[in-house]
Amino acid sequence: MVHLGGVQVFLDGEPLSATVSSVSAAIAEGASAAATRGRVVIEVHADGVLLDESRLDARAQEPESGDAGQVRELRLTSADPYLLVQATLDDAAAAVQQLSHDQQRAARLVHQDKLQDAVAQLQQVFQTWQTVKDVTERASSLLGEDLLAMPVESALGTLHGQTLSAELLMRLRAVKVALSREDWSRFADLLGHELVDASQRWHELLRGLARHVGELRGAKRAASPTLGGAPA
Repeated sequence: MVHLGGVQVFLDGEPLSATVSSVSAAIAEGASAAATRGRVVIEVHADGVLLDESRLDARAQEPESGDAGQVRELRLTSADPYLLVQATLDDAAAAVQQLSHDQQRAARLVHQDKLQDAVAQLQQVFQTWQTVKDVTERASSLLGEDLLAMPVESALGTLHGQTLSAELLMRLRAVKVALSREDWSRFADLLGHELVDASQRWHELLRGLARHVGELRGAKRAASPTLGGAPA
């Protein structure tokens, strides 16, 4: 079991057997132990308190000693990275599908001369697209594979994530330009047509990537059946 001056450290409920000098080192030890099982650490609780990204970053900056007395128990939770990414991509696909309706609603608000309501709706549109971008980047980083570089066969034909990403960036920039110029006709057209088309393509892309990740997981487990032995 890992001890830090009385601190007990667990991974998925199991005590770790190691000697470390700080909480940050214990987290690194847990991540290494999870990796040997083909898993990644997704949550860290210190004395029952979830450490969010800011707290984890703070821990990473702490010296190798001197922080042990602040924590009595450290519990790390891990997950199968492929299942995690697959679920995240499926969630992103559902969000993009809903986004198509939100964009059409914003376009209708423009046509109804409810410009302030349309602009307010735009904030959610940009936030969702940013989330999609973050999801694909994190998924690629977690799996060590550029998912957007992989062509996806879909009902809309072969989709290339890198191409869709570049096109989306141009369209979102065009929305900002139309808004700054108060070109409401162009603004509504972008939201009601071009970005709706983008939403449909991204929905198919994300679903295809989720399937691809599921296939990768199956191949990994077939090659290394001992991986992923801990609960998902």
